[in-house]
Formats: sequence, C-alpha cells, structure tokens
Amino acid sequence: MVVKRQGIILGIDPGYVKTGYGIVEVYKDGEEKERYRLISCGTIRLDNLSCSAKLFKLEQTLLALVKVYRPTIGMVEDVFMAHNPQTIIKLGKILGVIQCTLGKHMEIYSYSPLAVRKIITSSGRATKIESLARILEILDPTSVVISGLDTSDAIAIALSYALKAPEQPD
Repeated sequence: MVVKRQGIILGIDPGYVKTGYGIVEVYKDGEEKERYRLISCGTIRLDNLSCSAKLFKLEQTLLALVKVYRPTIGMVEDVFMAHNPQTIIKLGKILGVIQCTLGKHMEIYSYSPLAVRKIITSSGRATKIESLARILEILDPTSVVISGLDTSDAIAIALSYALKAPEQPD
C-alpha cells in the first residue's frame, strides 16, 4: 500500500441518528516509514432532536473538530442505498451540512462503503468486524481506542484516503 498524502484526515460515516467520525494522522516514523495514528474518534448522537436541531448540532460539532484538530482532508462515505425515499432526503440533509461545513476548511473526498472495505481489507465484501480487525492492524497500536462500529467505519473512511487517495475532491 502506498500513502498518497501526509497530514490529518477527518473521516465521516454519515447518519441521521448518529454520525461517526475518526481523525487519523499520517506521518513518517524515524525510519521514514508511513504510519497511521488515531487522534480522535467518536459518535455525534443526533437522536431525539428535531431535524433543524440535528443539523445545527452536526454543524457545531464538526466546526469544533476542525478547530481543535485542524484536519487538512475530509473523507465522507457515500450514501450507498436506501429503499425509503424519506431516508434519502434525510441523509441528503446530513450530507449537505457535512459538505458545507467542512468544505470551507478543506478538500472533501468520498468513497462508497464497498470501495472503503476493498481498500482496507482487500475485499469489498468484508464484514464490519473484518474491517475493524484490519484497522487495528494498520493503526499505531498506542493510539487505538475505538468505541462502536459507526466510529470504526469513520476511521476506515479516513484510512482509505491515506491508503489510496481519490483522484478529485467532491
């Protein structure tokens, strides 16, 4: 695997009830080998809020993450499929806030869930647990404290950029 860029990457796993985030630093160790350090991760809980309150909370939390960690790249998972049109509309609002908020501070890229899993595990059909196991192998072991699958998905999204940067921003 070839690292395309160094710096701090903010990975986002968008969701209407909870949105996961993972902040990964790509750096070189003393032997000039690429390493990946988990700086922060978590879940932005949006349940039990009105639509406008969800969007406001998401925006404010993202702005706080940008202010504290100063990521240079945003990596957002594409919405893959929803059978309910209302779900697509709700996720579209979440993605709009993410794009507008982060787009003022950094370039934003995206991959589908299938592409993320393929980059992380070499199999687009890998389970979330297989993806998490591979993340734990990739990350600097002194930096790993992961809480939940939304968080691990967001970390995988950030790492997918570090391991194979997309051609162009969204």
